[in-house]
Amino acid sequence: QNDVNQTNPTFVGYLSQAAFPTTIQAAVSAEQINGSMLATAEWIKFFAPFFGRECEAVELFDEMSKRYDCHETKVKQFSEGFDPLKVVVAYKNFGYDCGGCEWEMDPYFGISDAGYWKDYIKAASATPLVETSVFDNLAAEGSSGYKFTNATEFQNLLKSADIVIDSTYLPNATAESILDAYNITKEDEPMYKFIENR
Repeated sequence: QNDVNQTNPTFVGYLSQAAFPTTIQAAVSAEQINGSMLATAEWIKFFAPFFGRECEAVELFDEMSKRYDCHETKVKQFSEGFDPLKVVVAYKNFGYDCGGCEWEMDPYFGISDAGYWKDYIKAASATPLVETSVFDNLAAEGSSGYKFTNATEFQNLLKSADIVIDSTYLPNATAESILDAYNITKEDEPMYKFIENR
């Protein structure tokens, strides 16, 4: 809903009554879902007219576009002399014990297969580990990516990674607490390239 003369518009979106019994204030832009990283940033041009700031949005986006092109060129030049690094986005889910409720979940290790992560990795001239042969015989679980209850299977995949981007929810995370969450011992650390590269 929007009064044309109003400078602070209200966006109203309706979501499932089962999930949200009240009206949720929302605006949605398709640029946030699909396309390149630059297309994702273009959302600013979608929202700007509602606030009377179209010119400012175009200037900001044009500046972002120039910076993106500059960084992309530098990355390509830098990476020409190197084999692409293999990058994986991994995490530990500690599970959820709610005494048998419908949301109860056992702990597991995860590797993301999200398109936006793969786009970011490729934009840095690296290779998403999930697109290499070490994942050939594995199946992702829909949008959840890959799940492992076996720490050894998870760890063996991490041994192929040059860089690990961790997305574990750990308050005050450190390298040590992440390795502990992955069940990687001090003795085993030399087996992992991403630990040597830190």
